[in-house]
Amino acid sequence: MTNSHPAAAYLLNGQIELYARTQQNKILRTISYDNAQTWNTWKDTKHLTDKSPSIAVTAEGKTRFMAFEENIDTLPHDKKHKILRTDLFGYDSGKLQYIGGEYTSGPAVVCTPNGNTVIVFSKGNDDKFWWTGSFTGGTGWKWTTFLPHGVFKSDPAAVISADGATMLVFGIGNDDKIWYAQSLDGGNTWRVLWTYIGQSVFTSNPAACISADGKTVIIAARGTDERVYFNKSIDSGTTWKPAFAPILAGTLNGGPALCCSWDAKTVHVFGEGKDSKMWRAISTNNAVSWQGWWPIPGNDIF
Repeated sequence: MTNSHPAAAYLLNGQIELYARTQQNKILRTISYDNAQTWNTWKDTKHLTDKSPSIAVTAEGKTRFMAFEENIDTLPHDKKHKILRTDLFGYDSGKLQYIGGEYTSGPAVVCTPNGNTVIVFSKGNDDKFWWTGSFTGGTGWKWTTFLPHGVFKSDPAAVISADGATMLVFGIGNDDKIWYAQSLDGGNTWRVLWTYIGQSVFTSNPAACISADGKTVIIAARGTDERVYFNKSIDSGTTWKPAFAPILAGTLNGGPALCCSWDAKTVHVFGEGKDSKMWRAISTNNAVSWQGWWPIPGNDIF
């Protein structure tokens, strides 16, 4: 199971933010202001992790939450996740805090468009997914609990609707299939816990995105042939297409990242290509067909 995967966020104005971990464990960020047509240069965020980071951004991009695991063994917070909140552009400054517990995977962070609700998922030492929530914009964390029954070999992927009601969590089980949990009331109860999607097996962490109304959900991961495969639900994850389909012919070293517009008409997928650089593909018709793969400009190696 490959650990590495980038993280991506889509803002209302068509701005896209892409984060990736280098071989030196640095977290780099690049930004597109025109729906992935052109890109800024990669910038070092000055944060380190030995696992993949996760990013959540409010609708207008004013507030950003980045979750990642500290990777310096000598620190007392080793294996505990950091979450960084900033109300400024980028990560030059902001409020940094630790989230309790010890984890064996990278985190998945989601937030509502107003930034009030922030949820972080990760895999614990028992290989179950644990989660904690803040309902004050990341300034305080109310509880930490686990999602029972399921055990996983991957990082989690998670999505949340604009109203915070529809929430889904995905992971690769010990059978290499994608399993998911679904809540329609903000995690108070779980309507699905756990069910696998299709018969395909995967070799990377999963990635997911969701429309603002919570109806359209897209899930993707790297298959055994190193291509990216996806599936789509149009009823909040209650039902899925019978089979996963490949996103063109590109192959990746690690797992993909997904982000989409609020109506999910435009869907972006990113991943590390065989040249160790970031590549992208796009759908502009609700993941019916795809275009790409194209390299993200720059000489940075991941």
